[in-house]
Amino acid sequence: MRKIWPHYYQEAQCVIFMVDGSDRDRVQESYQVLQELIKHPDLVDLPFILVVSKHDKENCMSQGFLQELLDTQSITNRQFTMLYSSAFTL
Repeated sequence: MRKIWPHYYQEAQCVIFMVDGSDRDRVQESYQVLQELIKHPDLVDLPFILVVSKHDKENCMSQGFLQELLDTQSITNRQFTMLYSSAFTL
């Protein structure tokens, strides 16, 4: 699925990137993909919304922990928002 993403970049007005907040095994993969998106020339000026799902789960990583693992503090060249969601808040 990720292979088709670049076909939509030029028409995009915002990037919404979803991370499973309870899946510690894929955080490194999420970090790598997030970095690729942030550095992509077609997305360089777009605002980013990072949505952390499964916030209601007991094993969901804390906001500070995820911010550190995903290095969100380094995202300073654009509008960036980190939101938490759960099936109970939809």
